[in-house]
Amino acid sequence: MKKLSCLDRPIVFDSVANINFNKHLANGEKAKKLVLLDENTHQHCWPLLAANPFFEGAELIELPAGELSKTLDYCAPVWQSLTEMSFTRSDILIAVGGGVLTDLGGFIASSYKRGMRFMSIPTSLLGMVDASIGGKTGIDFLEYKNQLGAFYLPELIAVDAQFLETLPDEEVLNGMAEMLKHGLLADKSHAEGIGKLLLEKKAPNLEQIAHSMKIKIDVVEQDPKEAGVRKLLNLGHTIGHAIEKYWLTRDLYPHGFAVAQGLKLEARLANKLNLLNQEDLNQIEEWTNAFPLREVPQDAMQEILEAINNDKKNKNQDWLFSLPVAIGKSEYDIKVNRELVEEVLREESTKR
Repeated sequence: MKKLSCLDRPIVFDSVANINFNKHLANGEKAKKLVLLDENTHQHCWPLLAANPFFEGAELIELPAGELSKTLDYCAPVWQSLTEMSFTRSDILIAVGGGVLTDLGGFIASSYKRGMRFMSIPTSLLGMVDASIGGKTGIDFLEYKNQLGAFYLPELIAVDAQFLETLPDEEVLNGMAEMLKHGLLADKSHAEGIGKLLLEKKAPNLEQIAHSMKIKIDVVEQDPKEAGVRKLLNLGHTIGHAIEKYWLTRDLYPHGFAVAQGLKLEARLANKLNLLNQEDLNQIEEWTNAFPLREVPQDAMQEILEAINNDKKNKNQDWLFSLPVAIGKSEYDIKVNRELVEEVLREESTKR
């Protein structure tokens, strides 16, 4: 059984049927539990959890799967249920799902009575290597990604590799985009390892997953509230989130695929700014082209640019990006003008 921690909160690798949750959660046996799931995790993951005595008597709430559930409309009924069932701050909300569920569950927990106890059980690769780590919670608002949220750490993250066996290939690929990002920003050998898997159409093993988590943990522990170096974790996300937002109400674009496209286009930005050499750009483009990227529609251009203009990292009207300067190294708070961003977006709309 592997063990990691993030900001002194344990991350346990084991079958959820076997984990002694009370060992990791103070007074966990006395707390009421509310388990938040979607229809997929209810079907495929809950039976394993239910085999653990810790979950005996737990209340369940099932939400629709997918990004469209990550809104205030789905928070309110959960808050209402918590209130009607007389949950207190010492009781525990447990989110069981991918990045959407853990983001949503953490936000609900952070807001209820100014903060109730929270545990995360990520069931997707993306959730394991990225969304569950570091305490970023949030929901989408007015179609902007993670526009409302809070930094709120789970008391425990439980990682069960069995859940990965239930994922379709697309979901594995979805999570590998964040693993590639971790390598590009801080670990060249990790980037090369994930890039090789992408080109060979293979899935990562548990050691690679744990290493990717460790890369993110190391960054988060240097800067828990994203005042500085944690901004590096936004690599690929400024353009990626803007493209994802465009598709949100049209034809959903998986987060990881949008991030992969963001990594590609932000690498081009870095190259045009003479920060990234052509050889590294070519390699990043080869890896990211292993994802099913979409052409950027010409009529999407202004909407995507407006989303970037509303990005949380911007300051004093300046557009601030985290960009790769080499494979395995990146920098943050790099000013980029609108015209250059529009240029790389137009290249993506005509080249593919």
